[in-house]
Amino acid sequence: MWAHIAETAPDRVRGRALGLGMALFSCGQVVGVPLGGLLAGISGWRSAFLALAIGTAAAVPLLLRQVRPTAPQPAPVGAVKAVLSGWADPSLRNALLVNTVFNAANLGAYTFLGAVLVDRFDLSVSELGLIGIVVGAGSVVGSMAGGRLGDRTRAAGGAPAPLLPLWGVLLAAGIGLAVAGPGLPLSVIGVALWFVASGAFVTDQQTLAGTVAPALRATSSAWLTSTMYAGTGLGAWAVGVFKDVTTGTLTIGVGLALSAAFGALLVSARRRPSAADAR
Repeated sequence: MWAHIAETAPDRVRGRALGLGMALFSCGQVVGVPLGGLLAGISGWRSAFLALAIGTAAAVPLLLRQVRPTAPQPAPVGAVKAVLSGWADPSLRNALLVNTVFNAANLGAYTFLGAVLVDRFDLSVSELGLIGIVVGAGSVVGSMAGGRLGDRTRAAGGAPAPLLPLWGVLLAAGIGLAVAGPGLPLSVIGVALWFVASGAFVTDQQTLAGTVAPALRATSSAWLTSTMYAGTGLGAWAVGVFKDVTTGTLTIGVGLALSAAFGALLVSARRRPSAADAR
């Protein structure tokens, strides 16, 4: 999805297009969590999976209409080298490393958020579902804000993704407040901040990858997704090393988020817009 948007959106609105895509992606969580719970309560948990199957099947004709088939292209010589070519670009390589660290904090810590909130506030399954709505809503706000702010900055001649360090700091603050904030209301506010930062960061990273290496947009988009999941696995493993899940989530989440912010600051400082970017 991200590769398709990055390839087809005009340069001047690429950030907003990716932000809208991420926002709609997050809306699925906002709508899906309570709807799935409602269906499960009325007709049993299998009904939620049946609804997903029906909805997915209904989306296939829309996808076929949107992604029109093209003439088959011959396989390039050195296909493996082409896939790995994104790592040869210094700016893109650094962005992928920052993406790995950020999501080790972001989604690695999120793996344990439910357990932390149950331990701290004894929440029920339905109450955790409401936290899922906050997660999705925060992602929607962050995605839209990240895309718009990024497009405005680039239009004014700024760096491709100047706000990446800010999203890293905001992620650290959100995780800290969600995991250690006094009282459930402050913890929920922390969750919202956490995923505002998450949605904005993903949007900015996708835009950055498409800007610094236009010829590698699809490949770099795929690598961003791959490093996101690699970071998630590493972060979840690191949190799991701790005997106390709250301590592990706080330590790994906040520590790696600040590390990602520092790395993003270095990426932004080294990558300045060139004449080619301006064109």
